[in-house]
Amino acid sequence: MNRTAMLTVTALLCIVFMAPVVAGAEKTPAQMRTKQAVKVDRAPRLEELRKLGLPAPTGVGTERKVPNILIPERLKQSIGRQPTSQSQGPVTESARSPIVGKAPAAGLSFGGFDSDDNATMFGFRIMPPDTEGDVGLLHYVQFNNLGFKIFDKSGNLLNGPTGDAGNLPWAGFGGSCETENNGDPIVLYDEQAGRWLFSQFEVAVNGLQCVAISDGEDPAGPYTRFAFPISLAGFNDYPKIGIWTSADGSQSAYHITTNEFDAAFLGVNLTALDRDAMLAGDPAAGFVQFTLAPDADPERFAFSLQPAHLEGPALPPAGTCETYIQVFDAETWGIPGNTDGYRTWDFCVDFGTPANSTLTENPLVAAGIDFDANLCDFADCVPQPNGQRLDTLSQFTMYRFNVRDVNGALSGVVTHTVDVRTNLAGVQWAQIDLSGASPSLSDIGQLFIRDRQHRWMASGSQDQNGNIAIGYSRSGSGPTDFPSVYFTGRESTDPAGSLQAESVCIDGSGSQSGGGRWGDYSSVSIDPADDCTFWVTNEFVETTGSFQWDTQVCTFSFASCGGGGGGEDPVVPPAPSNLTATGGRQDRLLFVDLTWTDNSSGLGQETEFVIERTVQTGRGRDRQCGTFAEVATVGADQATFLDQGLERRITYCYQVRGRNALGDGDASNVVTVRPR
Repeated sequence: MNRTAMLTVTALLCIVFMAPVVAGAEKTPAQMRTKQAVKVDRAPRLEELRKLGLPAPTGVGTERKVPNILIPERLKQSIGRQPTSQSQGPVTESARSPIVGKAPAAGLSFGGFDSDDNATMFGFRIMPPDTEGDVGLLHYVQFNNLGFKIFDKSGNLLNGPTGDAGNLPWAGFGGSCETENNGDPIVLYDEQAGRWLFSQFEVAVNGLQCVAISDGEDPAGPYTRFAFPISLAGFNDYPKIGIWTSADGSQSAYHITTNEFDAAFLGVNLTALDRDAMLAGDPAAGFVQFTLAPDADPERFAFSLQPAHLEGPALPPAGTCETYIQVFDAETWGIPGNTDGYRTWDFCVDFGTPANSTLTENPLVAAGIDFDANLCDFADCVPQPNGQRLDTLSQFTMYRFNVRDVNGALSGVVTHTVDVRTNLAGVQWAQIDLSGASPSLSDIGQLFIRDRQHRWMASGSQDQNGNIAIGYSRSGSGPTDFPSVYFTGRESTDPAGSLQAESVCIDGSGSQSGGGRWGDYSSVSIDPADDCTFWVTNEFVETTGSFQWDTQVCTFSFASCGGGGGGEDPVVPPAPSNLTATGGRQDRLLFVDLTWTDNSSGLGQETEFVIERTVQTGRGRDRQCGTFAEVATVGADQATFLDQGLERRITYCYQVRGRNALGDGDASNVVTVRPR
């Protein structure tokens, strides 16, 4: 495939074309549009914009839940025709990432924008927060529903105490970018330009993408502001943005992907904003856009793509085009039984002659493993201690598809949520090589730890050495398994497919109530100051309450890239001791009550205990226990188990062992008992 183009950047025309979307040797007609921004102006710094004030939100009560109902009809249809999660069974060992070493501890850790900030500023709470942020040379900015906070790189808040409203950058702009604060925010640091990009959608009136670009390194402005009419019918949902440019500047664009809706799903829009024109403050700045219609290829349904986002100081070779990616579970988006993998498209833009722009689909990047995107039939699935379940967005490709140069090759990391064991959420990650004629798979694995906790809503990135960081949410049904923020990763010298044992960004201490909306995304970014430090941000819950959520920002780096490393390697749990068994009968049911001593701690801490049982055979001195099999598990630090419903006149043998991410430890002493 030709993945480069030599293009000339000039002013945009206002034209609608029917242009080809190329897929191998086949060409499928698709609409290509190009338009200019409907408004462009200049704005002062935030402190001056605050003086202008903003309209008060209207039509909201004390709580506002953004429903997750904007999904294609195709997804609803796929539920009945794909294999159930139960039938696919647990993750195979070939998919599970082996655990090697320990991820570094968090360095800096501080709280971000939270639900209380919304309540203070607007008088109501909203879920989900849509947590994300980015790091520049001097600042970290976090932008959530419905506000943003600016920090210095020591974690000190610079626009306190509650941050600023999400639509403040457009105060005085006029129109719906100013009056509406609809959310789905994105903030990005443009490393090559030394500028900040703020954006959120407007879906209440016109279907605009509102964008503000800072003049320099200070995210507090001044700004050049834009309103782009990118939506087909007024609802440009789930906008995700990636910054891209090539060494010759021919492919300089801010790329946006949106899921388009009116009463039904209309397709996926892939939009390239003219980055050079925007950085120059050109009032004629515009965009080129392709639409992947839902009926274009019924065997391969497109939804929720992610544009590549360029990180690191090195630029791709001259003419290298932007790549979009979609996680493709064949049972969900294709034909059951077909290959699971990653669909990719190359978007080569020509702002001077928009009709020369092309969108080319590459061959499928096969995952090499079967994975299942269906968790609880795409309904709320992740448990919390309070019983309220949370949604996973497992049908989405997670934000961001971070891409960078690693030793002269273009490498990207994509993450998504998969079912790893009968409606248990885990994180699948893949490293994609973009330096060849078409993308190919470099590495892949699944984060699956046998502790009954769910891991989801991930984001990934790479440092200058190709080390990978993955941040995510973690929650479970145990009494202390509150929604938390964790991270893991792998160094480029680690064995293929492996991950390091997870580290905590922050442990939650409460559960969300009032609804199951969670996410809808998170972010991991690489620090441009050293190209080694990862900045992770995600959602957690500190205090149980309705629509109550918090966010955290934390940093870490690997020892191989100037960081502290993770210290000693974790080990499997030591064998429990002093196992005893007492048999009995209650209401005609035979039982055995087991107790033991937990000897694990620190790096050998178990995540659960495994109860193993068999029966005794033979007589007299020939009596012996058969082959043990797992019959149950109990949580960490629980040293008792009641085995019920046993049979009469049978002598049972028991042993117990600890289990953690590295595997099963040695077994305890064996006990025998005949319940009477």
